[in-house]
Parts: sequence; structure tokens; C-alpha cells
Amino acid sequence: MVPIHVRADYLHLAINLGILVLCVAPLGGYLSRVFRGEPTILAPLMSWFETRLYDCAGVDARAEMSWRTYALSAVLFSGLGFVALYLLLIFQAALPGAGQAAQGFSPGLAFNTSAGFVTDAGQPLQSDAGALSPLSQMAGLTVQNFLSAAVSLSVFIAVTRGIARTTPGRIGNFWVDVVRSLLYVLLPLSLAYALLLATAGVGDAIEAYAVKNLLHPSATAGDFQTIATLETLKLTVTSEGSFINANNAHLTNVSTPLAQLLDWLSRWLLPSALCWTFGNMTGAKRHTYLLMAGAASLLAISAAASGWLETAPPISLFGLMDGNGIVLYCLIATLIATVVIRKGLFGQSASFLDHRLSLFDITMAATALLVPTIIVTGLLMIRDLNIQAGPLPSLADPIGGLGTLISRFWIMIPALAIAGSFATATAPFSKGVK
Repeated sequence: MVPIHVRADYLHLAINLGILVLCVAPLGGYLSRVFRGEPTILAPLMSWFETRLYDCAGVDARAEMSWRTYALSAVLFSGLGFVALYLLLIFQAALPGAGQAAQGFSPGLAFNTSAGFVTDAGQPLQSDAGALSPLSQMAGLTVQNFLSAAVSLSVFIAVTRGIARTTPGRIGNFWVDVVRSLLYVLLPLSLAYALLLATAGVGDAIEAYAVKNLLHPSATAGDFQTIATLETLKLTVTSEGSFINANNAHLTNVSTPLAQLLDWLSRWLLPSALCWTFGNMTGAKRHTYLLMAGAASLLAISAAASGWLETAPPISLFGLMDGNGIVLYCLIATLIATVVIRKGLFGQSASFLDHRLSLFDITMAATALLVPTIIVTGLLMIRDLNIQAGPLPSLADPIGGLGTLISRFWIMIPALAIAGSFATATAPFSKGVK
């Protein structure tokens, strides 16, 4: 007989899954309208801010980019964010609001931490990360987690737009996609999630921190724990990377059944909705379910193996830094699987969604799938040998951070190249169900 607590767990999982299924289609349709520039429920509120941002930045929202320009913009934007966060961590002790416990990070740890948060790697902070200042937490880690999530979301949408051949030779405007990701998707979802999470019993200690410092001036920055606010970042990152190193295991992170439900939904909803968005924008409805199945399988494998590979779970080796990255990886894997099945088993031409795949397409897809894994595995082996040998321990953190950066962009750039190839194809695209 199945114990009562086991049956309760299965019931809880079934309820979570049912709510997720109900939310996927509405959110997926909403994402399609956002990135097509169609009116949405938030347009009356956000359109003014969106227009002002374009005016201030000198961005022409109507000008679309080739895949090379889009990729260059994504790399430069992420690179600037990496440098800003790195400098903030190095010099945080000299900046306002440092607190008594805050000290500058070592160069190696600052490099690894910056790489992790700029790529949404979901890496828990190292042992001395408790010395983070409030400024580093909010203006550094929190900002970069949102911006990197916006980059990841924008790249997936650009790849989808290229495959759908919305505009010949163009895959969208990177700056427009990032702004819309932030204003219409990430910030509203995060605000709603933070409010619900706080209501569910997860605290946010900004006010408590201020009161404590008034009553006890000796309080340190380590007491600053904006749990409910920082947990909203799990909308787009893995279950790790929280302010508290225990992550989801910590009682204050998930303290009630409602908080557990919200936490579960926050990590699965947006990636699942992106699968629906892909099918919606391309007309390839059946690929929605293929992407969902592939993403769920990779997440399950990673979750099962992460207890064995504590410091380097498979999700890091494959460069799947967040749920959006997993869906992008599965999209490329689906393309390769289509080639293998059509060409290898049935002797048909290699095509995907009415597009005859060239050698360039197949090479880029294979590069995105295999090269990051090979390079990152080699770097992790070097890092582990370095740690065991002990002569240059300071290299361990930079090597891990370098692997994180490579695995992120070595998937994104080939994926954008494939999208550019689709966008320049002259064959007409059918909007029917594939």
C-alpha cells in the first residue's frame, strides 16, 4: 500500500502539472503578440516607457538586423554587463552601502561569479559570497540576472522569427527584443511572482534590515536577505543561484505548499510557454510538443544527475544555463534529429519546416550541440586537476567561469546563424500544421 505522504506528493505534482498546462497556452500566445509588436494588455501602460527608451538610446524600433548584427549586439551587450558586474564585485568595499562585512572579491571569484550571473548559469555563490554588499546584490546580481534572461529570451525569439521567415534576410532587432522582454514579460511576471511569494509566507527583509541597523548599528550586510525579491529570478534561471546557498532547501525560500507551487511554476512556466510560442509563430504546432518533451527530459536527467555531479551537473556541460536555453538546445536537437531520420532512415532530403537544410545549417547545429560540451568538459577536467594538484588554485574559478561563457554563446551564435540561413531562403513558408 502506498504511504499517505507519497500519495500526497503525487497529488501535489498532478495539481502543479495541471495548473502549468492551463497557463502554457495563454502565456505562449501572449509572448507571440509581444514579439510581433501586436497590442497586449500591458501596452497602454508600457508603450510610453518603451518609446522613451528607444528615443533615449537612439534605437530605430522598425529597423531589423541580420543574424550577424544580432549576434554581435548580444555578445557586446552581455560583455559590457560582465565587465560592469566584475568591477562592482572587485571594488564593492569602496562603494556606498558596502557595510562592515563587505569586502572586494578576489579576481578569480569575481570572474566566476560574473560569468555565472551574466549567463544565468544558476551557480550558487561561493563560501565568501556572504560578504556581498546590498549594492552588489541589487545593482549587480539582480540586474544582471534580469538582463541575461532578457538576452536568452530575445535570442530564442529571434531564432524562431528567422525559422518562420517573418522578414527576408532579417531576424528582428536585438534592442527591441530585449526591451520588450524586460517590460512586457520579465518584470511583470517577476512582480506578480514576488507578491504572491511574499503572500505565501516567504519574507523580504529590506525593511527589517533597515530597522535592525537603526536599533543595532553593528548589524552587517550579511543580514540583508531580500528572499522574496531575489527568488523571482527563478522565472528564468535554475533552482540554484539564490542569495541563500541552500537554495530551495532553505525553509524561508519555500515555506508553504503555495510557495512550493509558485516556485515550481516559476521555473517551468516560461520555458513551456516558449515551446508554445515557437509553434504559434511558425505554424508548426506539433513541434510545440516535441520541444516540451525534450525540455522536460533534459530537466529530469539534469535533476536526477545533479546529486551525483554536485559541482558540474549536465545542465552546465550542455550550456543550458536556464529554461530558455534548454528550449533553444532542444530546438537545435530537433533539427538534427529530423535530418538523421529523414536522410538516414528514409533516404529523403534533409529539410526542416519546408526549408532544405544546407551543409552550413547542419554544421552550425552540430557545432552548437557538440563543441560546447567537449570544450567545457575539458575545462572542467583541467579545473579539477588544478584543484587537486594545488599549485595554482586561483585558476579554478576563472576556468569554471570561462567554461560557462563558452557554453552559453557557443549555442546562441550558431542558433542565430541557422535562423539567418532560414530567413534568407527563397522558398515560401507554409503556415499550415507541420
